[in-house]
Amino acid sequence: MQQKSRIVSLISLLLIIVLALAACGGDEEPTAAPEPPAAAATDTPAPTEAPTEAPPEEPTVAASEEVTATEEMTETEAMTATEAMTETEAITDTEAITDTESVTATEASTETAAAAPAGEEPDEITTAGSKGEARTMVFITHDMHPFFVPSIVGMSDACLAIGWECSFIGPPAFSVEGTSQRLESTISSGPDAIAMTFSDPTAYNELVDSAIEAGIVVVGYNTDNDYRAEKGLGYVGQDQFNAGYQNGLQAIKYAKEVTGKDTGKIEIVTCCPGHTALEERIRGTQAAIEENSDYTAETLKGENDAQKYIANVEAKWQAESDQIVAFAGVDGYTENLGRFGEANGLQGQVALGGFDLLPTTMQSIKDGVMQWTIGQDPYTQGFMPVLMAWKQLERGYPPVFYDTGAEIIDAANIDATLEREQSWIDRTPELGLQG
Repeated sequence: MQQKSRIVSLISLLLIIVLALAACGGDEEPTAAPEPPAAAATDTPAPTEAPTEAPPEEPTVAASEEVTATEEMTETEAMTATEAMTETEAITDTEAITDTESVTATEASTETAAAAPAGEEPDEITTAGSKGEARTMVFITHDMHPFFVPSIVGMSDACLAIGWECSFIGPPAFSVEGTSQRLESTISSGPDAIAMTFSDPTAYNELVDSAIEAGIVVVGYNTDNDYRAEKGLGYVGQDQFNAGYQNGLQAIKYAKEVTGKDTGKIEIVTCCPGHTALEERIRGTQAAIEENSDYTAETLKGENDAQKYIANVEAKWQAESDQIVAFAGVDGYTENLGRFGEANGLQGQVALGGFDLLPTTMQSIKDGVMQWTIGQDPYTQGFMPVLMAWKQLERGYPPVFYDTGAEIIDAANIDATLEREQSWIDRTPELGLQG
Protein backbone atom coordinates (compact mmCIF):
# COMPACT_ATOMS: atom_id res chain seq x y z
CA MET A 1 0.00 0.00 0.00
CA GLN A 2 2.80 2.32 0.87
CA GLN A 3 4.56 1.50 -2.37
CA LYS A 4 1.37 2.19 -4.35
CA SER A 5 0.99 5.54 -2.65
CA ARG A 6 4.50 6.48 -3.69
CA ILE A 7 3.73 5.45 -7.25
CA VAL A 8 0.55 7.50 -7.33
CA SER A 9 2.41 10.44 -5.89
CA LEU A 10 5.12 10.08 -8.50
CA ILE A 11 2.54 9.90 -11.28
CA SER A 12 0.82 13.02 -9.95
CA LEU A 13 4.11 14.85 -9.86
CA LEU A 14 4.87 13.80 -13.43
CA LEU A 15 1.45 15.05 -14.55
CA ILE A 16 2.14 18.41 -12.90
CA ILE A 17 5.49 18.65 -14.68
CA VAL A 18 3.88 17.78 -18.01
CA LEU A 19 1.17 20.39 -17.55
CA ALA A 20 3.79 22.98 -16.61
CA LEU A 21 5.86 22.18 -19.66
CA ALA A 22 2.77 22.38 -21.86
CA ALA A 23 1.96 25.78 -20.44
CA CYS A 24 5.50 26.97 -21.12
CA GLY A 25 5.82 25.37 -24.54
CA GLY A 26 2.84 27.01 -26.22
CA ASP A 27 2.18 25.23 -29.55
CA GLU A 28 5.20 22.94 -29.25
CA GLU A 29 4.44 19.31 -28.61
CA PRO A 30 4.94 18.33 -25.02
CA THR A 31 7.79 16.04 -24.26
CA ALA A 32 6.59 12.55 -23.41
CA ALA A 33 6.64 11.79 -19.77
CA PRO A 34 9.20 9.18 -18.78
CA GLU A 35 7.88 5.72 -18.12
CA PRO A 36 7.72 4.63 -14.56
CA PRO A 37 10.38 2.21 -13.33
CA ALA A 38 9.92 -1.42 -14.35
CA ALA A 39 9.44 -2.59 -10.82
CA ALA A 40 6.57 -0.21 -10.32
CA ALA A 41 4.97 -1.19 -13.64
CA THR A 42 4.73 -4.83 -12.48
CA ASP A 43 2.32 -3.96 -9.67
CA THR A 44 0.57 -0.97 -11.25
CA PRO A 45 -1.67 -1.03 -14.34
CA ALA A 46 -0.71 1.28 -17.22
CA PRO A 47 -2.27 4.67 -16.98
CA THR A 48 -4.36 4.09 -20.13
CA GLU A 49 -5.87 0.91 -18.71
CA ALA A 50 -7.96 2.17 -15.88
CA PRO A 51 -9.58 -0.74 -13.97
CA THR A 52 -13.29 -1.35 -14.50
CA GLU A 53 -13.82 -1.47 -10.77
CA ALA A 54 -11.41 0.10 -8.40
CA PRO A 55 -10.35 -2.15 -5.53
CA PRO A 56 -11.30 -1.03 -2.02
CA GLU A 57 -7.79 -0.03 -1.27
CA GLU A 58 -7.62 2.14 -4.41
CA PRO A 59 -5.79 5.23 -3.08
CA THR A 60 -8.02 7.79 -4.85
CA VAL A 61 -8.66 9.69 -1.71
CA ALA A 62 -5.13 9.05 -0.56
CA ALA A 63 -3.82 10.22 -3.90
CA SER A 64 -6.02 13.28 -3.67
CA GLU A 65 -4.79 13.95 -0.16
CA GLU A 66 -1.25 13.37 -1.26
CA VAL A 67 -1.60 15.85 -4.15
CA THR A 68 -3.17 18.34 -1.81
CA ALA A 69 -0.43 17.79 0.66
CA THR A 70 2.16 18.13 -2.06
CA GLU A 71 0.53 21.33 -3.33
CA GLU A 72 0.22 22.64 0.22
CA MET A 73 3.79 21.70 0.86
CA THR A 74 4.83 23.29 -2.40
CA GLU A 75 2.81 26.43 -1.73
CA THR A 76 4.05 26.59 1.83
CA GLU A 77 7.60 25.98 0.77
CA ALA A 78 7.22 28.43 -2.06
CA MET A 79 5.68 30.94 0.29
CA THR A 80 8.38 30.29 2.79
CA ALA A 81 11.02 30.59 0.15
CA THR A 82 9.39 33.69 -1.28
CA GLU A 83 9.01 35.24 2.12
CA ALA A 84 12.53 34.26 3.00
CA MET A 85 13.74 35.72 -0.26
CA THR A 86 11.61 38.80 0.22
CA GLU A 87 12.84 39.31 3.75
CA THR A 88 16.41 38.75 2.70
CA GLU A 89 16.04 41.07 -0.23
CA ALA A 90 14.23 43.58 1.94
CA ILE A 91 17.05 43.50 4.46
CA THR A 92 19.61 43.71 1.70
CA ASP A 93 17.73 46.60 0.05
CA THR A 94 17.25 48.37 3.34
CA GLU A 95 20.88 48.03 4.17
CA ALA A 96 21.82 49.13 0.70
CA ILE A 97 19.50 52.13 0.87
CA THR A 98 20.70 53.02 4.32
CA ASP A 99 24.30 52.81 3.26
CA THR A 100 23.65 54.74 0.07
CA GLU A 101 21.68 57.46 1.81
CA SER A 102 24.31 57.74 4.49
CA VAL A 103 27.07 58.15 1.94
CA THR A 104 24.98 60.51 -0.15
CA ALA A 105 24.04 62.62 2.86
CA THR A 106 27.66 62.83 3.94
CA GLU A 107 28.79 63.68 0.46
CA ALA A 108 25.99 66.20 0.05
CA SER A 109 26.83 67.77 3.37
CA THR A 110 30.47 68.00 2.40
CA GLU A 111 29.62 69.46 -0.98
CA THR A 112 27.28 72.01 0.55
CA ALA A 113 29.89 73.07 3.05
CA ALA A 114 32.58 73.27 0.40
CA ALA A 115 30.67 74.69 -2.53
CA ALA A 116 27.18 74.69 -3.98
CA PRO A 117 26.58 72.63 -7.17
CA ALA A 118 27.20 74.46 -10.40
CA GLY A 119 24.41 76.94 -11.09
CA GLU A 120 22.94 76.63 -7.58
CA GLU A 121 23.38 78.45 -4.28
CA PRO A 122 22.66 77.21 -0.77
CA ASP A 123 19.44 78.41 0.86
CA GLU A 124 21.14 79.22 4.15
CA ILE A 125 24.64 79.50 5.57
CA THR A 126 25.18 79.68 9.32
CA THR A 127 28.48 80.72 10.85
CA ALA A 128 29.61 81.77 14.30
CA GLY A 129 32.08 84.37 13.03
CA SER A 130 35.09 85.62 14.97
CA LYS A 131 35.85 88.68 17.09
CA GLY A 132 39.57 88.43 16.43
CA GLU A 133 42.14 89.68 18.92
CA ALA A 134 41.34 91.84 21.93
CA ARG A 135 42.68 95.28 21.05
CA THR A 136 42.75 98.90 22.27
CA MET A 137 41.44 101.99 20.49
CA VAL A 138 41.42 105.65 21.50
CA PHE A 139 39.04 108.33 20.21
CA ILE A 140 40.47 111.86 20.30
CA THR A 141 38.19 114.87 19.94
CA HIS A 142 38.87 118.59 19.69
CA ASP A 143 36.16 119.42 22.25
CA MET A 144 34.47 117.36 24.98
CA HIS A 145 31.15 118.94 24.08
CA PRO A 146 27.84 117.24 24.94
CA PHE A 147 27.37 116.80 21.18
CA PHE A 148 29.72 113.80 21.46
CA VAL A 149 27.60 111.90 23.98
CA PRO A 150 25.99 109.73 21.26
CA SER A 151 29.40 109.25 19.64
CA ILE A 152 30.75 107.92 22.94
CA VAL A 153 27.75 105.62 23.23
CA GLY A 154 28.32 104.40 19.67
CA MET A 155 32.00 103.76 20.40
CA SER A 156 31.09 101.89 23.57
CA ASP A 157 28.53 99.70 21.80
CA ALA A 158 30.91 98.76 18.99
CA CYS A 159 33.85 98.03 21.29
CA LEU A 160 31.67 95.89 23.54
CA ALA A 161 30.46 93.91 20.53
CA ILE A 162 33.98 93.00 19.36
CA GLY A 163 35.69 92.80 22.74
CA TRP A 164 37.95 95.84 22.44
CA GLU A 165 38.93 98.30 25.15
CA CYS A 166 38.17 101.84 23.99
CA SER A 167 38.45 105.32 25.49
CA PHE A 168 37.36 108.83 24.44
CA ILE A 169 39.53 111.84 25.28
CA GLY A 170 39.82 115.53 24.40
CA PRO A 171 40.18 119.06 25.78
CA PRO A 172 37.22 120.50 27.72
CA ALA A 173 36.68 123.17 25.02
CA PHE A 174 37.91 123.51 21.44
CA SER A 175 41.69 123.64 21.46
CA VAL A 176 44.12 122.66 18.72
CA GLU A 177 46.99 122.61 21.20
CA GLY A 178 45.07 120.47 23.67
CA THR A 179 44.12 118.06 20.92
CA SER A 180 47.75 117.79 19.73
CA GLN A 181 49.01 117.05 23.23
CA ARG A 182 46.50 114.25 23.70
CA LEU A 183 47.25 112.83 20.26
CA GLU A 184 50.99 112.72 21.00
CA SER A 185 50.56 111.00 24.36
CA THR A 186 48.14 108.51 22.84
CA ILE A 187 50.59 107.55 20.10
CA SER A 188 53.28 106.98 22.74
CA SER A 189 50.97 104.58 24.61
CA GLY A 190 50.80 102.36 21.51
CA PRO A 191 47.13 101.56 20.91
CA ASP A 192 46.08 99.40 17.97
CA ALA A 193 43.90 102.14 16.50
CA ILE A 194 43.10 105.84 16.82
CA ALA A 195 39.99 107.70 15.70
CA MET A 196 40.42 111.47 15.60
CA THR A 197 38.82 114.70 14.50
CA PHE A 198 40.97 116.49 11.91
CA SER A 199 39.85 119.90 13.18
CA ASP A 200 42.89 121.83 11.91
CA PRO A 201 44.30 121.85 8.37
CA THR A 202 47.92 121.09 9.37
CA ALA A 203 48.49 120.87 13.14
CA TYR A 204 48.10 117.09 13.48
CA ASN A 205 49.61 115.89 10.23
CA GLU A 206 53.15 115.03 11.40
CA LEU A 207 51.83 113.28 14.50
CA VAL A 208 49.49 111.17 12.38
CA ASP A 209 52.40 110.28 10.11
CA SER A 210 54.31 108.97 13.13
CA ALA A 211 51.29 106.95 14.25
CA ILE A 212 50.99 105.31 10.85
CA GLU A 213 54.73 104.51 10.82
CA ALA A 214 54.27 102.84 14.21
CA GLY A 215 51.63 100.55 12.73
CA ILE A 216 48.65 102.27 14.34
CA VAL A 217 45.46 102.35 12.27
CA VAL A 218 44.16 105.93 12.07
CA VAL A 219 40.58 106.80 11.14
CA GLY A 220 39.00 110.24 10.98
CA TYR A 221 35.54 111.04 12.30
CA ASN A 222 33.27 114.10 12.60
CA THR A 223 35.80 116.62 11.21
CA ASP A 224 37.78 116.23 8.00
CA ASN A 225 40.69 117.94 6.27
CA ASP A 226 42.62 117.61 3.02
CA TYR A 227 45.52 115.75 4.63
CA ARG A 228 43.23 112.93 5.76
CA ALA A 229 41.91 112.55 2.22
CA GLU A 230 45.38 112.67 0.64
CA LYS A 231 46.62 109.93 2.99
CA GLY A 232 43.65 107.74 2.06
CA LEU A 233 42.60 107.30 5.68
CA GLY A 234 39.07 106.29 6.55
CA TYR A 235 36.51 108.86 7.62
CA VAL A 236 33.07 108.75 9.22
CA GLY A 237 31.09 111.99 9.09
CA GLN A 238 29.28 114.47 6.91
CA ASP A 239 30.23 115.86 3.57
CA GLN A 240 30.61 119.22 5.26
CA PHE A 241 30.07 121.47 2.25
CA ASN A 242 26.90 119.62 1.26
CA ALA A 243 25.64 119.74 4.85
CA GLY A 244 26.26 123.48 4.87
CA TYR A 245 24.40 123.83 1.61
CA GLN A 246 21.36 122.11 3.12
CA ASN A 247 21.63 124.50 6.07
CA GLY A 248 21.52 127.47 3.70
CA LEU A 249 18.43 126.14 1.94
CA GLN A 250 16.62 125.77 5.27
CA ALA A 251 17.65 129.33 6.25
CA ILE A 252 16.14 130.65 3.01
CA LYS A 253 12.93 128.69 3.51
CA TYR A 254 12.28 129.76 7.07
CA ALA A 255 13.49 133.37 6.66
CA LYS A 256 10.73 133.82 4.12
CA GLU A 257 8.19 131.85 6.17
CA VAL A 258 8.85 133.62 9.49
CA THR A 259 9.49 137.21 8.35
CA GLY A 260 7.69 137.33 5.02
CA LYS A 261 10.68 139.20 3.54
CA ASP A 262 12.48 138.35 0.30
CA THR A 263 15.57 140.37 1.12
CA GLY A 264 17.70 140.87 4.20
CA LYS A 265 20.68 139.38 6.03
CA ILE A 266 21.24 135.80 7.09
CA GLU A 267 23.88 135.67 9.81
CA ILE A 268 26.01 132.50 9.71
CA VAL A 269 27.20 131.92 13.28
CA THR A 270 30.31 129.87 14.11
CA CYS A 271 31.81 129.03 17.46
CA CYS A 272 35.29 128.40 16.21
CA PRO A 273 36.81 130.26 13.24
CA GLY A 274 39.42 128.14 11.45
CA HIS A 275 37.83 124.82 12.42
CA THR A 276 38.07 122.79 9.20
CA ALA A 277 34.59 121.25 9.24
CA LEU A 278 32.91 124.49 10.22
CA GLU A 279 34.69 126.46 7.53
CA GLU A 280 33.36 124.03 4.93
CA ARG A 281 29.85 124.33 6.33
CA ILE A 282 30.11 128.11 6.18
CA ARG A 283 31.13 127.88 2.52
CA GLY A 284 28.21 125.57 1.77
CA THR A 285 25.69 127.74 3.61
CA GLN A 286 26.88 130.87 1.80
CA ALA A 287 26.75 129.14 -1.57
CA ALA A 288 23.15 128.01 -1.06
CA ILE A 289 22.02 131.49 0.02
CA GLU A 290 23.76 133.23 -2.87
CA GLU A 291 22.60 130.74 -5.49
CA ASN A 292 18.99 130.38 -4.38
CA SER A 293 17.81 133.72 -2.97
CA ASP A 294 18.19 137.49 -2.85
CA TYR A 295 19.32 137.37 0.78
CA THR A 296 22.89 138.29 1.68
CA ALA A 297 25.06 136.17 3.95
CA GLU A 298 27.73 137.19 6.43
CA THR A 299 29.64 135.33 9.13
CA LEU A 300 29.36 136.10 12.85
CA LYS A 301 31.73 134.76 15.52
CA GLY A 302 29.70 133.25 18.31
CA GLU A 303 32.44 131.85 20.64
CA ASN A 304 32.63 128.36 22.20
CA ASP A 305 31.23 129.56 25.50
CA ALA A 306 27.45 129.67 25.82
CA GLN A 307 27.22 133.07 27.53
CA LYS A 308 29.66 134.73 25.15
CA TYR A 309 27.92 133.13 22.18
CA ILE A 310 24.53 134.49 23.26
CA ALA A 311 26.01 137.91 24.05
CA ASN A 312 27.53 138.23 20.58
CA VAL A 313 24.28 137.22 18.87
CA GLU A 314 22.24 139.64 20.99
CA ALA A 315 24.59 142.49 20.18
CA LYS A 316 24.25 141.81 16.47
CA TRP A 317 20.48 141.62 16.71
CA GLN A 318 20.17 144.85 18.63
CA ALA A 319 22.34 146.61 16.06
CA GLU A 320 20.71 145.26 12.89
CA SER A 321 17.37 143.68 13.75
CA ASP A 322 15.68 145.59 10.93
CA GLN A 323 17.91 143.84 8.39
CA ILE A 324 18.39 140.35 9.83
CA VAL A 325 15.92 137.68 8.71
CA ALA A 326 17.72 134.63 10.12
CA PHE A 327 20.58 133.32 12.26
CA ALA A 328 22.02 130.05 10.94
CA GLY A 329 24.48 128.20 13.17
CA VAL A 330 27.06 125.74 11.80
CA ASP A 331 27.94 123.76 14.95
CA GLY A 332 26.62 122.25 18.18
CA TYR A 333 26.55 125.69 19.80
CA THR A 334 23.45 126.30 17.69
CA GLU A 335 21.52 125.41 20.86
CA ASN A 336 22.38 128.92 22.13
CA LEU A 337 20.32 130.46 19.33
CA GLY A 338 17.31 128.81 20.94
CA ARG A 339 18.25 130.29 24.31
CA PHE A 340 18.74 133.69 22.67
CA GLY A 341 15.37 133.55 20.94
CA GLU A 342 13.49 132.45 24.05
CA ALA A 343 15.17 135.02 26.30
CA ASN A 344 14.28 137.84 23.91
CA GLY A 345 10.81 136.64 22.95
CA LEU A 346 11.71 136.47 19.25
CA GLN A 347 9.38 133.68 18.20
CA GLY A 348 7.82 134.68 14.88
CA GLN A 349 10.26 137.59 14.36
CA VAL A 350 13.44 135.92 13.11
CA ALA A 351 14.28 132.47 11.77
CA LEU A 352 16.66 130.40 13.90
CA GLY A 353 18.36 127.12 13.08
CA GLY A 354 21.63 125.34 12.49
CA PHE A 355 23.29 122.05 13.39
CA ASP A 356 23.16 119.01 15.60
CA LEU A 357 20.72 117.17 17.81
CA LEU A 358 21.42 118.45 21.29
CA PRO A 359 18.44 118.17 23.64
CA THR A 360 18.18 121.97 24.03
CA THR A 361 18.13 122.46 20.26
CA MET A 362 15.45 119.82 19.73
CA GLN A 363 13.28 121.19 22.51
CA SER A 364 13.53 124.69 21.02
CA ILE A 365 12.22 123.30 17.72
CA LYS A 366 9.39 121.52 19.48
CA ASP A 367 8.51 124.76 21.29
CA GLY A 368 8.54 126.72 18.03
CA VAL A 369 11.42 129.01 19.01
CA MET A 370 13.75 127.45 16.44
CA GLN A 371 12.70 126.12 13.04
CA TRP A 372 15.32 123.61 11.93
CA THR A 373 18.55 121.78 12.65
CA ILE A 374 20.81 119.53 10.57
CA GLY A 375 21.63 116.15 12.07
CA GLN A 376 24.89 114.36 11.30
CA ASP A 377 24.30 111.03 13.07
CA PRO A 378 26.87 111.36 15.86
CA TYR A 379 26.09 107.84 17.09
CA THR A 380 27.41 106.35 13.86
CA GLN A 381 30.47 108.62 14.07
CA GLY A 382 31.40 106.68 17.20
CA PHE A 383 30.25 103.26 16.07
CA MET A 384 31.64 102.93 12.54
CA PRO A 385 35.29 103.95 13.13
CA VAL A 386 35.65 100.97 15.46
CA LEU A 387 34.34 98.59 12.80
CA MET A 388 36.56 100.18 10.14
CA ALA A 389 39.64 99.70 12.32
CA TRP A 390 38.59 96.12 13.09
CA LYS A 391 38.10 95.40 9.41
CA GLN A 392 41.58 96.65 8.57
CA LEU A 393 43.35 94.90 11.44
CA GLU A 394 41.51 91.58 11.23
CA ARG A 395 40.65 91.28 7.53
CA GLY A 396 43.12 93.57 5.80
CA TYR A 397 40.55 95.85 4.18
CA PRO A 398 41.35 99.58 4.31
CA PRO A 399 38.81 101.98 5.83
CA VAL A 400 36.67 104.11 3.52
CA PHE A 401 34.79 107.42 3.46
CA TYR A 402 31.45 106.93 5.23
CA ASP A 403 29.04 109.85 4.77
CA THR A 404 26.66 110.09 7.73
CA GLY A 405 24.41 112.47 5.79
CA ALA A 406 22.61 115.73 6.50
CA GLU A 407 19.33 114.92 8.24
CA ILE A 408 16.88 117.82 8.28
CA ILE A 409 14.91 118.07 11.52
CA ASP A 410 11.96 120.48 11.81
CA ALA A 411 8.49 120.63 13.32
CA ALA A 412 7.29 117.83 11.02
CA ASN A 413 9.59 115.15 12.47
CA ILE A 414 10.78 116.55 15.78
CA ASP A 415 8.65 114.20 17.91
CA ALA A 416 9.99 111.07 16.20
CA THR A 417 13.53 112.43 16.44
CA LEU A 418 13.20 113.18 20.15
CA GLU A 419 11.96 109.64 20.77
CA ARG A 420 14.85 108.15 18.81
CA GLU A 421 17.55 110.29 20.40
CA GLN A 422 16.30 109.41 23.87
CA SER A 423 17.99 106.03 23.44
CA TRP A 424 21.42 107.60 23.92
CA ILE A 425 20.35 110.43 26.21
CA ASP A 426 19.27 107.75 28.70
CA ARG A 427 22.79 106.31 28.74
CA THR A 428 24.66 109.49 29.52
CA PRO A 429 24.63 109.06 33.34
CA GLU A 430 26.38 105.69 33.20
CA LEU A 431 29.09 107.27 31.03
CA GLY A 432 29.59 110.08 33.53
CA LEU A 433 28.49 112.72 31.03
CA GLN A 434 25.85 115.40 30.86
CA GLY A 435 23.77 115.79 27.71
